[in-house]
Amino acid sequence: MLLAPIRRALSKRRLTFAEIRYGHYEEHDFHNLLRRSRAMAFVCEHETQGIAYQQALSCGVPILAWDRGGFWQDPEFYPHKVQFEPVSSVPYWDERCGMKFARADEFPHRLDEFCEQARQIGFQPRDYVLENLALDLCAKRYLEFCENGLWDCSPPPKPSPTCCSPH
Repeated sequence: MLLAPIRRALSKRRLTFAEIRYGHYEEHDFHNLLRRSRAMAFVCEHETQGIAYQQALSCGVPILAWDRGGFWQDPEFYPHKVQFEPVSSVPYWDERCGMKFARADEFPHRLDEFCEQARQIGFQPRDYVLENLALDLCAKRYLEFCENGLWDCSPPPKPSPTCCSPH
């Protein structure tokens, strides 16, 4: 189990922490925790967009993220329907956001490195968000993709009147 060694490492270092689980919290509770947080351990098997961790980065909260890589292991699809790799729990990321670890046994050492870097030089997760994920920048990129023909952004064709008529 991944959470037990993480809890032990945090407790051993007398770091206070709160836990929330996907689908089992209210948005306002998450925002209140972010306002009080100096850092976040993010334990997520894989992400599609990563809205929760992006919210933390946007609030200036650096993250120590579990990022095991490998295959997308959704039990409904893997391995019998889909084998897709590589996956990441933090798909939008650079060194300003924090640090990563891949295995539970790495966590204590990476936690020490993370805390030391946070104390000495810090992280700048909000800068990453403003430079890469701001709404105006993403809107411009989307338009560039459409204008350059990299995506077909035209509306879908209307169905012919006979395709859905009863026989």
